[in-house]
Amino acid sequence: QFQTYPPDLDFGPKYGIVYSNDQTPEETNVAFDPEFNTVTHCLQGVLAPVLAYVGNVILSKTTTSTPKYQCYTYWLVSTAASAMTIYPTYNFVKRVVKSHETFATSSFSNNGAEWALGFLLGVAVGQFVQAAVVTSGCGSCWSRTATTTTSLLPEESNAESKSLHDSTPRLVSFLQWLLGSLLVLSVIGSAILFGYTWNNCKEIAEEATECILDPSKGPEASIMIGFALVPFILSVGTFCCMQFP
Repeated sequence: QFQTYPPDLDFGPKYGIVYSNDQTPEETNVAFDPEFNTVTHCLQGVLAPVLAYVGNVILSKTTTSTPKYQCYTYWLVSTAASAMTIYPTYNFVKRVVKSHETFATSSFSNNGAEWALGFLLGVAVGQFVQAAVVTSGCGSCWSRTATTTTSLLPEESNAESKSLHDSTPRLVSFLQWLLGSLLVLSVIGSAILFGYTWNNCKEIAEEATECILDPSKGPEASIMIGFALVPFILSVGTFCCMQFP
């Protein structure tokens, strides 16, 4: 329907518009074009899981005598990992503002694919880093669990240490919860908009162009519900696993 070409990661003509004389698209939604934006999208996707795994490595080496700088490093790295998930939210909001009527044929898909494929690559790299640490003689420290933030802190009673224990971990947890919630809401919102704009084209301003879709069909409820169910089920499953391990 969208005149896509998967081998090239081509998501079809932008806004569903082509030239009527030779069916050549005015613009195409192709992922991984050799340009700077592609690199930044993919790099953010890679860094999200890599930094999370690095945070786990740091956490595995912490004890009650760990210096404060290592605690700060862990909090910084874990927060940076969460921050790298902000791009999908930005991508969603930008397309809603600029092309909410033609969301399904906007550049949301190809830009999101660049981040998502980078994320998958980052998972592989992160697992390699974690495995390398485990097999390099640090397997014994890996078995320690850090169920509370007190395991990250030195046993000190001064006010600075108390402040670090009472406020910083809560702030980190809140930021991670906020960024994670925005990511989930963006995915669900994009699924709904995909179905709602599935058959829409940008308003044709020139006689030499035509729409490859059929706007008269209106929103596709099956697409809307189907796309929205996937992130919803994954979110509920993840939450249950966290609450009932």
